[in-house]
Amino acid sequence: MASLTHWDCAAQFSGFDAAALILGIEPRESDGDHSRIRVVIDRMELHYNHALKRRCKEAFQVFVPDFLDIEAARPLELASVTMNELCIQYNSDDDDVTPFTDWLVSDHESQFDNQIFSRGVVADWLSAIKLNSIYQFRLDQPSKSSEISLESEIDPTDLPPELDAANMAFRAIAKGYGDQSTTQRNRLVNYLEKQFPNFKRDAVQRIATVANPDKSTGRKKSGKE
Repeated sequence: MASLTHWDCAAQFSGFDAAALILGIEPRESDGDHSRIRVVIDRMELHYNHALKRRCKEAFQVFVPDFLDIEAARPLELASVTMNELCIQYNSDDDDVTPFTDWLVSDHESQFDNQIFSRGVVADWLSAIKLNSIYQFRLDQPSKSSEISLESEIDPTDLPPELDAANMAFRAIAKGYGDQSTTQRNRLVNYLEKQFPNFKRDAVQRIATVANPDKSTGRKKSGKE
């Protein structure tokens, strides 16, 4: 099996890429494996549509019998990056018509095939459906003892998108991402701008500050000086 470690630098995945990696298949070299990958994609799409249906119910205040008030009775969900980001903006907006509601009613924009999914969301979804993945989406797998204590304190789905982005950016430059002749902060900014194009500039700068392991002050000297 080909090495998939280069995917560790990716923060987000298309449904096809995630499905292929779950099976241990290199997505860019999977011409003969589409039938196998389709099985995983169908499961992902089912749970994505569950999430989409609930967001429509909440945004348009439509009664949907499938969704009960009891949390445990809700179908499993798989939310995309755009869905989560627009939903956050919608909850802080007083207007009835927002980019989120426009997105929800657009058959093209909200279609599963046009979505991307964050590393953390895919990892949490795999855990929820108890499906083993050959490729490890969660790069910081805890030991069994620490996993028990962490699960009782923090729900990974409660982590804000910016925190997930800071974690991914930090790990990317730790693995050597970017131009080694520039500062770690610049490498972080470069990574965030490419991997999270929906983030505004001030958000990118804020995340880069949090993720920057070099907390010393003052302008950095180049290696030539």
